[in-house]
Amino acid sequence: MNLSRELVRPAAAAVTTHTPTPLDTRTPRPLYQPIEPTIGYAAVIAEAQREAQRRGWTEPAGGASYNPRYGIYQVRFFQPGDDMRLDSASTEVTVYLASPLHAW
Repeated sequence: MNLSRELVRPAAAAVTTHTPTPLDTRTPRPLYQPIEPTIGYAAVIAEAQREAQRRGWTEPAGGASYNPRYGIYQVRFFQPGDDMRLDSASTEVTVYLASPLHAW
């Protein structure tokens, strides 16, 4: 069960500020009216790697996905094997990209 929006975010908001993601600020399309991807994953990952380098991140790109209801690509950066770690020793950062390529 994922209670991030219902439990975790409100609790965290009491002690820190939350930077909204594109998923927080965009209106999703209806389930059966997806936004078709217009960019291949290779171009998306390359752009995300440029953005990660600009931000000084050292973790490699470890996963990429596309959300057709929002028209958003997500590229996650983490060390190999750390994709499922939940402890504070794990560092995972995310770049969100939309078409045309624009990073958040």
